[in-house]
Amino acid sequence: MKKKNVLLEWQAPARPFRRYSRETWSTILMITALVVLILFFAQEWLLIIAGLSLVFLYYVLTTVAPAKVTYKFTTKGVQVPDREQVIAWEWLGHYWIEKRWGHTLAVILPKTADLPALQLIIDPQEKEIEKILAARLVKIDPPKNALDKISAWLYRHLPLEK
Repeated sequence: MKKKNVLLEWQAPARPFRRYSRETWSTILMITALVVLILFFAQEWLLIIAGLSLVFLYYVLTTVAPAKVTYKFTTKGVQVPDREQVIAWEWLGHYWIEKRWGHTLAVILPKTADLPALQLIIDPQEKEIEKILAARLVKIDPPKNALDKISAWLYRHLPLEK
């Protein structure tokens, strides 16, 4: 068995995080109340419960800051945070770099559908991360599906905050 050597190790939040203002939350709650009222008159109880659950989940994800985790690139693969598991480079296919909520992310797609896509928060000044990824994976432009286009249009035309 080959020994795994650590190529690069860094600490970053576990996920992108951004706090919303009180004004933004009042807008979200007003929209939710309107949708719940419409669904109440249509007697769609399960949709009301599902919608309120999603709003609560979004509230929790945007108010509770994520923990800092340690990311590692080894000679064998990518060390998944909070586990001893290493995802081998052979199982990973493409990657791209994107910005989300003030964080720079390296998104790594697996070759098979049974593995999740990895989203690693990186330091934009750290050039070693991109060198390691470029040496082992293929860099692509992020694919845009219909949902991405619709959400981008909604974000541009119906902003929740100023």
